[in-house]
This record gives sequence, structure tokens and C-alpha cells, in this order.
Amino acid sequence: MRTGSRDGRGRGPGQRRRQIDAAAYAQFALGLVAIGFGVTPAEIMSPSRRAPVAFARQTAMYLLHVELGLNLSQAGRAFGRDRTTASHACHVIEDARESRGIDKLIEVCAQSLRGMPQLEPVPPPPAGDSDRHS
Repeated sequence: MRTGSRDGRGRGPGQRRRQIDAAAYAQFALGLVAIGFGVTPAEIMSPSRRAPVAFARQTAMYLLHVELGLNLSQAGRAFGRDRTTASHACHVIEDARESRGIDKLIEVCAQSLRGMPQLEPVPPPPAGDSDRHS
């Protein structure tokens, strides 16, 4: 019987939560990097290999992996890439951080991610429950 995972054990609520978090954090990092590098989120998500776009995408994958602790597969998947691409991105960014300007920009993005609140999802109110203003 197939339960939705490779190992046949199924997915528990914790695993689903981690997937949601990874997607939400990826969107947050995407926005930060787009603003910082002057490209659009759509460009970062595109297959473009233009240097400014590719570098912004590599930075976002680096931040997801190094600052938020996503594994390389998750970081790559967030941008439609695989783990080897994410690994390459991390190496490229580590090397690029030798430049003071690039390092400062990446550090500002990293600080923003570190400061992101760790909120627990709020369940929706029960059906029929509404705010009453009496």
C-alpha cells in the first residue's frame, strides 16, 4: 500500500508543518533577495541564467541553507532546482563573500531572516463563531 512517501511510512503533521515553513521562508528570502539585488521575484524563479539573476537565486538558496537550516534539497527545490545546484550556489556565495560589498548585502539579508519571528500557525475560528461588536 502506497502512503505518499518513499519509505511507505506516510507523512505526519510535523513533516507537513516543516514543508509549509520551508515554503514560507523561501518566499520571505525571495523577497529580501529580490529587493537587495534589484531583480524581481519572477526573474529569480525563472530559468534565466543572466548573471545578476543567477547570483540573486544562488544567494537565496545559500540563505535558506546556511541561515534557516533547510537541507540542500529543500533549498534547491524552493527555486525549482536540485540539491547539487543548491550546493554549487553555496560554494559560489561563500567565495563571493570575499568582496566587502557583497558580504555586507548578504549579511543584511541574513540578519533580516534571523530576525524573522518564529510564529505558530493560528487555527481558524470554529464555524459559526464571529466577532460580535455589541
